[in-house]
Amino acid sequence: MNNTVQLTIFISTIVLILVFYRKSKEEEPFLLLKLFGFTFLGAFMLDLNGLKLPLGFAVFLLFFRQPKVNAKTKNFAAYIGLVIFVLGILIPQIENMIYERTLHVDILDTNFYSGSLLEEIENLRNQLDMDDNSIELSELELTIDEDGTYEGFKLELVEQNYEGTVNYYNIDLSNDKRRLEIKRQKVKEYEYQNNYMYTDAKLVLGNLDLVTDSMLDFEGYKYIQLITDGRRVNYADKGKENFQINTAGKNKIDNNQLPVQAIVVSLCKGNKIDEYQNLYDCKHDDERFLLDMLKHEIDLTESSVIDAVRQKSAEIDEWLMKHVGDFIGFEKNGEFILIKDGVEEKVPESEYMMTLKETPLTTITQNEHNNLWEVTVENPYGDAPHIMEFTFDGERREILELKFR
Repeated sequence: MNNTVQLTIFISTIVLILVFYRKSKEEEPFLLLKLFGFTFLGAFMLDLNGLKLPLGFAVFLLFFRQPKVNAKTKNFAAYIGLVIFVLGILIPQIENMIYERTLHVDILDTNFYSGSLLEEIENLRNQLDMDDNSIELSELELTIDEDGTYEGFKLELVEQNYEGTVNYYNIDLSNDKRRLEIKRQKVKEYEYQNNYMYTDAKLVLGNLDLVTDSMLDFEGYKYIQLITDGRRVNYADKGKENFQINTAGKNKIDNNQLPVQAIVVSLCKGNKIDEYQNLYDCKHDDERFLLDMLKHEIDLTESSVIDAVRQKSAEIDEWLMKHVGDFIGFEKNGEFILIKDGVEEKVPESEYMMTLKETPLTTITQNEHNNLWEVTVENPYGDAPHIMEFTFDGERREILELKFR
């Protein structure tokens, strides 16, 4: 119940009680205070886990229904309290029905390429009177055709304002593809508990505005869908084609550059859209767009310094990859083979397993005074060179004196 309605009910109650007081025909000490008391009693409720019961009015009916003096006036006061009780239940429900009705906002531009998602969120904010500083994105699905026309526009937002939390849990493109249909719901604080840290909607959508038609390859498909939950994550999936999207364009991210912190956008392609704007023959592509990407710096310890260095040097990463696993040995037809400088040698299973487990041999020392890490990695198996040595400056995150022998 908003403040205006509460104030109106409060003033109306006082006026009615004063009217009844002035019309009372029998003298009685403290009658005005007693009338307020009967009103309070009639309005008093018992809340049992959301079930509201008129306990005060029940007490009035049982014990105070037939006062000896000014009975009619006091009964009116109690019934005013009952009306307040009923209004206290009905008005919030009516307000919620009005607030949660489906809203419609015209979309500014029906084309992804020529329009701006950032301008769309600003338009939504203005039309719905949303708090400018606390609009977070929790889900986004954009489906476009090759010309950039929106075929699907699904958006979920979370607004934190001075009154609490509002979930815009369903923002969809209308059937005529010219408006957004919006459903929202106020959420009590104790109901809004989750483990997600959402990202400012303007940050996510502003970065998506950087995607151009040249960055999207439809490969014979009619539609492409861009999907993200807007969260910034530590991303290290080396099995995907990863691209950084920024003002410089679309740039491929090599595996040795991972992990990074980024807002991850998945792409899928298809040819069929159902009535709910779902691309139901969606072929999940291996392509990922990384928005607002930041380098994830690993905390340096003896167990993590190798991983940190592999992010910095493709040469080191390649040497390490070629001195483990199938590059140094394999099993075939029950026989165990180790490889050394291109020569395959049959060995007992115990020697094979020990070699895979214990190589490469790594020696790491740290000079804590200047945060320099001296690292030697050696593996007699695989191809030469078999020894790699380098110094890593932990302060500047730079590789010094890299040597192979």
